[in-house]
Amino acid sequence: MEDQQRKPRQVPLLQMASATIGLQAAQNSLAHIGPSAVKAGASRQPAVCSAGNSSAGGSGSSGGSSESRRPSSKTGTGSGGARFNFFHRQARSSIGGNGGGAAAFIGGGGSLACALPLWPLRPAAGTKKRTPDGKTRVLILMSDTGGGHRASAEALKAGFEELYGPKYQVNILDVWTHHTPYPFNQMPKTYSFMVKYSFLWRAAFSLTQPRLVHVPTATATAAFVGQRISEAFDLYQPDLVVSVHPLMQHVPLRIMRLRIKNGMQPPTNFATVVTDLTSCHNTWFHPGVDRCYVATEESRRQALGIGLVPDQLRMFGLPIRPAFGRNFASKKKLRKSLGMVADKPAILLVGGGEGMGPVEKTVDGVAKQIGAGCQLVVICGRNAKLVEKLQNKKYPPGMHVVVKGFVTNMPEVMSASDVIITKAGPGTISEALICGLPMVLNAFVPCQEEGNIPYVTENKVGVFEKDPQKTAQIIQSWLGERSVEFQEMAARAKALGKPNALFDICRDLHTLSPSGAITLAFGPVVRAPAQQKQHRAARPMGLLSIIRKVKHQEHEIRVLLVGLDNAGKTTIVKRISGEDASTVSPTLGFNIKTLEFAGYQLNVWDVGGQKTLRPYWRNYFEQTEGLVWVVDSTDRRRLADCAEELGRLLLEERLAGATLLIMANKQDVPGALGADEIKAALKLDALVGRQWSIVACSAVDGSGLLEGFQWLVKDVASRIYLLD
Repeated sequence: MEDQQRKPRQVPLLQMASATIGLQAAQNSLAHIGPSAVKAGASRQPAVCSAGNSSAGGSGSSGGSSESRRPSSKTGTGSGGARFNFFHRQARSSIGGNGGGAAAFIGGGGSLACALPLWPLRPAAGTKKRTPDGKTRVLILMSDTGGGHRASAEALKAGFEELYGPKYQVNILDVWTHHTPYPFNQMPKTYSFMVKYSFLWRAAFSLTQPRLVHVPTATATAAFVGQRISEAFDLYQPDLVVSVHPLMQHVPLRIMRLRIKNGMQPPTNFATVVTDLTSCHNTWFHPGVDRCYVATEESRRQALGIGLVPDQLRMFGLPIRPAFGRNFASKKKLRKSLGMVADKPAILLVGGGEGMGPVEKTVDGVAKQIGAGCQLVVICGRNAKLVEKLQNKKYPPGMHVVVKGFVTNMPEVMSASDVIITKAGPGTISEALICGLPMVLNAFVPCQEEGNIPYVTENKVGVFEKDPQKTAQIIQSWLGERSVEFQEMAARAKALGKPNALFDICRDLHTLSPSGAITLAFGPVVRAPAQQKQHRAARPMGLLSIIRKVKHQEHEIRVLLVGLDNAGKTTIVKRISGEDASTVSPTLGFNIKTLEFAGYQLNVWDVGGQKTLRPYWRNYFEQTEGLVWVVDSTDRRRLADCAEELGRLLLEERLAGATLLIMANKQDVPGALGADEIKAALKLDALVGRQWSIVACSAVDGSGLLEGFQWLVKDVASRIYLLD
């Protein structure tokens, strides 16, 4: 009996799952107990129950020796100040009064309260204090089930550091490994085992999708591991909690909200960053989160279907390390620095962190099919045996092969490559898109990554092919007779990539933290509807001019520069940034420039205007404050197309509040249409509720550019930064 008191027995997972129905009410268990009662129940003695001693309100079993890791409390007399285990009480009351039905529910093995070692949350010691240096604390919850979750967590940490420097203290925590007991702390190993046997993982993924399964399971799990996770919150004392794992919503959020309800923790926002592109598990989406970040429209629709509301959702893309969005040296110089041949097409073969998949067979296929016509870079991860084997392999004369193990410079490696062969992991796909790499997907994790394949193929940025020999044939055709199609595929990939998603997410998370939150006495911040007067909307006065997001310290303005191809967008960007604009090539994806202008930081996105790229403009709409539409004033033939595309753009909900600047470019060319003629052709006078202006300009001689951007910045700043 003494041993039982010291260490409550562990319950097999299946038995625990069978008990979850009776534990449904545990999600509200702390609602019945106030801080004083929790304080009174802080006994260190574990409760012991038996089938014959389960009456609520009577004298319970006395405790044994002290046990510091898993404290419980005695069952008292039922009075308000008595010591008791509230999880036990809630479990008994949910099954039926004095617990008479509990034994039958478990199958004769005693009451439900005895079936699971349920522990009360111990109150935090004192009130929460700020860090000595006044930093805002962010706690990112993840689990090493695959490499993508940690990569996203580290990217978010890097994003906070780059944007806000020492203002934030970001901690990354593998909750299941470090703050739960066995068997929960074996989750990464369990995942690795199950994905090796696809039928096991497919069954586990599918069976836990229904809410009727995963919600009760989470309720039982929260009761089982609640004390340990509560101790983690005490340790890190976060100002903001961010989850990057599907199993880090229901349990941690439940425990955190109960702590807040009982005065153990001040109100703290909880956000989810979904690290899957499509085919997300339903546990990603919890209606109780303060914010949920998704990467695709499909994921957004899934979240809405589960019960989240539009105001909770933001669609930016996956958080990818900042280095992937940076411009490196020329591809030839980059290749030389990586030990590659400067002037040969480069194929990148990625085997993941563990070097899994048909890596060796694919190497053999490329060597046989293409040989000296290419160079091959193979990333084997932590698979040292595979590295040694491929390095010792004989290759056709003239074929250059670079074999690497685990690398930390993947942004440089991808930027130096022309095409990638990889499994359908969401992180690698997003990285490849940012780098403009067409891809061949050769494997996927069942259910979890299956939806990524149509995402790639339907957007025409890659193909799926499991056979290594056929993979080599496809790439050979891309580098040969289908080179034009290959270049278009690379341009579409670049346009589909979202290099700024990380910073967009971090900026939005900043508004959820105490450092970025602004509290107004009269209620939430809202955008006031604009009223049209001639071509300029009347400005609401005073506090009503505040928009839904106030960036009071950063002074950043996001500007989206679009228009038909050959309108002169890139030349305008080069001219206003002081670069040489004498030689400009067509933009097949996008260019990003950060400019200091009139005391504000302008993040200017110049997006390609080719007809095949226009469907991808929607990827750049989020959080746009200034919209610049560039018109080729000499292109009379396509003026109707220009008006149609602009009209379609202005119907986009995410651009509803953006200030519109029309730049009638190429005024230096004889015969160019004037600003009034362009205004009439675009039917600008018919716009209602839109701040707009049109300027005649020339990207070649610079006339009109300064005036246009001065108006744009002043108009945006007067709304965002409360300038009158």
